Amino acid sequence: MLFVACDNVDNNADPLGIGFSEPATGLTATGTLDQQNAGPKVTYTVDEASVFPTGNGIYVLRYKFTSHDSLDLVVTRRTTDYNYNSDNAIAKNQLTHVIFNKDTLELGTSAVAIQPKPDQNRFSTVVNVHTVANGDFNGTVNGVPLIH
Repeated sequence: MLFVACDNVDNNADPLGIGFSEPATGLTATGTLDQQNAGPKVTYTVDEASVFPTGNGIYVLRYKFTSHDSLDLVVTRRTTDYNYNSDNAIAKNQLTHVIFNKDTLELGTSAVAIQPKPDQNRFSTVVNVHTVANGDFNGTVNGVPLIH
């Protein structure tokens, strides 16, 4: 019998100590995000949320809301820190893009925290996104899985 060890070539498959889950587990995420300062305040209730890798240390934190709207936060992971900022230097974690309903938003100073909860095999996420023309998105979503 021959046993061969596998190596993760891009070294980004198991970020922050959270293992992969099935996509359907995204339905268990809970929380809300508020959009304000671009008209009346709107509260979006999460219907589904997940984090997934796209390669080379790039991940998408995706929220789908009960209103059928969506928000994608694209981050680049370069360190073991849990925070991603829009104005970071190349050597740090970075929030690179925010996409709301398929529109890429121009960012002001913004941040997202993606905090692992190893006992739940999920993340807790805190969003503090400031855009130039679409207001601010703020809130906390818990129970966010890492999916393929």
